[in-house]
Amino acid sequence: MQSVFFFKIFGVPFFSYTTCIGVSVVVALLAAASQLQRERGDARWLAVSFAWLAAFAMLGGRVAHLLLNADYYRERPTQMLNFYDGGLSFVGVFIGGTFALWLSSRLARVPFARVTDVAALPTCIVACGAWLGAFMRGSEYGTIADNVFALELHDTYGVVDVRWATQVLAALWCALLGLLLMVINTRGRAGQSSSASAFIGLYALGLFWLDFTRGDATLYILGLRPTQWLYVVLIVASIFVIGRRLLSLLTNPRKTNRI
Repeated sequence: MQSVFFFKIFGVPFFSYTTCIGVSVVVALLAAASQLQRERGDARWLAVSFAWLAAFAMLGGRVAHLLLNADYYRERPTQMLNFYDGGLSFVGVFIGGTFALWLSSRLARVPFARVTDVAALPTCIVACGAWLGAFMRGSEYGTIADNVFALELHDTYGVVDVRWATQVLAALWCALLGLLLMVINTRGRAGQSSSASAFIGLYALGLFWLDFTRGDATLYILGLRPTQWLYVVLIVASIFVIGRRLLSLLTNPRKTNRI
């Protein structure tokens, strides 16, 4: 099912999915710039890092999506480049985006932990926009259910039924984490690698359980989706980083930095 058509600018069509992504990207960039301004960071570094991040995240997400849906696109090769109609794999977006952040940190000689901390809130904002776009398009739809979290929604194929409002719940979870990060940044506790790790762990934990409510077809590995395996890795990595931070605080009581 194609995304909902919104409007045209100079003959260029804007659909619901790309509009939500585009708006969230602009808001995310403004949020990152505001944070750097408060901390007297380098705006040029932000621009370069954002360019690398956008390019590699989009490329990785699209390539992974094509690989996971190879049978569909083998029969419809003309749709492979239809970015405006959705179709990004979180696994690919994460791999491409992480590589871009690592590359930009190396080129700018900025600690990778610092880069991930600055990227935490913008990433949360873009993720919220992406889930709202998926909700409008009907992708990443929920399985048929009858509970308080179910709504009458359509899937990718236009079939309307009462199903889990997976995309809405995911967007709300991202928004909640975004508000938490804004509070942390406002209180001047940004710059802590453990804060970014906590965000990643909480995001992965929430999306891991929400993936059980999804009804769209995908590849399963030992009963779990590829995204769920990635979430498991992120949760374990976050616990490791936070645990190491706590151990460092216990063994070095003179340190005043907090998580």
